[in-house]
Amino acid sequence: MTEHASLLVDTRRGLGLSLAGFARHLQDRSGPTLTRQRLSRHEQGSPVPERLLRAIAETCAADDALDPVLRTRWRRLLSGPEPVIAATDHRRRLHELTCRLPGNPRWPLFRQLAREHGADLDALLAGARDLLAMPPRDDWRPVEGDAVTVVEQESALGVALVRGEPFVLVATLRNSGTVPWRQRLLTRLGPPVTSSLAFTPPVLPIPDTRPGETCRITIPGRGPWFPNQSLVTYVMTFPDLTPCLPGSLILLVDASTRDDVVTHPVPVDITTRFRSLPS
Repeated sequence: MTEHASLLVDTRRGLGLSLAGFARHLQDRSGPTLTRQRLSRHEQGSPVPERLLRAIAETCAADDALDPVLRTRWRRLLSGPEPVIAATDHRRRLHELTCRLPGNPRWPLFRQLAREHGADLDALLAGARDLLAMPPRDDWRPVEGDAVTVVEQESALGVALVRGEPFVLVATLRNSGTVPWRQRLLTRLGPPVTSSLAFTPPVLPIPDTRPGETCRITIPGRGPWFPNQSLVTYVMTFPDLTPCLPGSLILLVDASTRDDVVTHPVPVDITTRFRSLPS
């Protein structure tokens, strides 16, 4: 059995879903649309097109309902010898998205939030856009000795809020290896916009950082519209979206409070019709 077939089977069983249920699960998380029959063929080893495999991998790697071990396996697939995340069309779409974001009506709010935390969001977005537009380089590949450590006492990697509420998280990263960080991005896995997940920028530039130094990443966002807990997953990549090193940065956005959820009474005529149904 191929690696992707094994992962599909293990993921579906780990979620306790049927083929049809797993297909719906992927679609509900803004993942790819699959039929039960096609999913079955891929589980049996039928080749998965690169674009589809990348979409499944990104969705599963960012799925907070999935066992952490399985999520790690999907992330490893994304950072393999020929990582599926590094497809040219995905890079192009990210570049187009960075061009469109400033036109979003909520962008001024995110800009102000970032400014209050000492970050120029427009400059960060322009930096990411420039990196994504760069021609490929031979040195954009993982190097032994590269390592990163999250400085937890200087980071805020989680927040509790009301659904739809804006927030800012901060990640302080230390270059704990021997390789200087240059021309690197923090790239989000999974869909950047969905009602059940928090919104955050799909890509942010990482400042050039020498070994032993730290850099501060400001991540503004908006809580999910549905009351739930969601995880936002970022990986460090080169501008061609090839992962720089294993591991990921995971942010927790807890909008599980139900204080603002309103329930409405069932209309009387519907109640009457239900009561009149034969038993």
